[in-house]
Amino acid sequence: MLTSDDPEQSCAIGLNLVAGFKAPELAKFWLEKHRILTVAIVRAGEYQRITPNVFSTLEKIDTFGDVMEGIIRKGRLG
Repeated sequence: MLTSDDPEQSCAIGLNLVAGFKAPELAKFWLEKHRILTVAIVRAGEYQRITPNVFSTLEKIDTFGDVMEGIIRKGRLG
């Protein structure tokens, strides 16, 4: 996670990256497999912008966390 966990600095926007994966590839995976919209940012590096809001259910947030942990552990999508 590239977003500060300092409560004075934080907001509902998170940036992350997963070594070995391209941001557009991850964004497509999240949308097609889990109906979770993320934004791929490709500039000086590649990141995913994760922005939960009032419409995000706790189930979707939990799903995101669980699947992200699986991606990191397995080193692959799915």
